[in-house]
Amino acid sequence: MFGRRRKDQLKYDPAIQTPVLMISICTGEKTLGFRNKQTGETEQVACIRKDEELKELCRKFGIREEAIKKEW
Repeated sequence: MFGRRRKDQLKYDPAIQTPVLMISICTGEKTLGFRNKQTGETEQVACIRKDEELKELCRKFGIREEAIKKEW
């Protein structure tokens, strides 16, 4: 029930998805997501609180930080 991990782990496929960092202009909250190139649908991955968290997720998914598109 509570506190269980997802059984299906998120996967990043660069052929059909684009990494996106969504940033709130009001609070500065950052959320990493993957946008489907065909449908435009965004799947949110994680809320980013520190730069170290972003670096860890980039390493986990094999993404360069420069390749992440930023949206406000």
